[in-house]
Amino acid sequence: MVGLDAGNYELTTTGQVTANISKKQITGSITAQDKVYDGTTSAIVSGALNAGSVITGDQVNLNAQGQFADKNAGQTSR
Repeated sequence: MVGLDAGNYELTTTGQVTANISKKQITGSITAQDKVYDGTTSAIVSGALNAGSVITGDQVNLNAQGQFADKNAGQTSR
């Protein structure tokens, strides 16, 4: 086998075998908390990965940072 992750797999065969193994997509969501107007764009955000998105036994970390588009009060939809 060839490739950077070839050592992660064991293959026993009696002939020549070729396979392409693709990366699994991981999905999730990030949400900003509402806040009282303070004249800044700072935002407190939290994130979560969707159930079934991560394979059991894999270690995946989600780090989220965010800020509002502008400092003005009001509602926005994106």
